[in-house]
Amino acid sequence: MKKEEKKEKDELESKLEEAKKTQDDKRYQELENKIAQLEAEKKELEEIAKRSQYEYINLKMDFDRYQRQIKESSQNMEIDSLLSVVKKFLPFIEDLRKSLENITDEHKEDPLTK
Repeated sequence: MKKEEKKEKDELESKLEEAKKTQDDKRYQELENKIAQLEAEKKELEEIAKRSQYEYINLKMDFDRYQRQIKESSQNMEIDSLLSVVKKFLPFIEDLRKSLENITDEHKEDPLTK
């Protein structure tokens, strides 16, 4: 009977070891699957980050271009308005210059002509 008990005990121990090994293989497989899933998520998040950085750079360039255009437009408007005012005053200044050239000698000493 002892032989049978020992044989049975050995069989049970081998089955137990086999079950542990199978269970370890399952855990190992689960961990590998989890690692693969986390690596895929990491890669996806890195791709999103790269795309976001690229979009940010493009938006920044567009904004800088827009600011430059607004600044140039503002400067052009200032120059145009100044030219417009000067053009309106030119006839009066020209008339004043002509009248000062034709002042008689007796009126050259007047404070108004000076």
